[in-house]
Amino acid sequence: MYDTLLDSISNPQFKNKEILILEKIKYDIFKGVSHELKTPLASLKIILENMKYNVGKYKNRDVYIDDCIDLVDHLTKNIQQI
Repeated sequence: MYDTLLDSISNPQFKNKEILILEKIKYDIFKGVSHELKTPLASLKIILENMKYNVGKYKNRDVYIDDCIDLVDHLTKNIQQI
């Protein structure tokens, strides 16, 4: 009975430690993914805005610019929610 009681006490402590480790891993993964996706999206948005406002080599690119910027904004919001 004593062994069962000791096992019952130590098992939740072990499980709690495992849960904390898994939570940290999950946080690190989301942080890394978020960073890796935000950077290219920011660059893409700058290029698209330059095209929209006819800046530099991006002049005369008016066909789908507004749709692309809306899509990038939507993706950025989704990433921020992660």
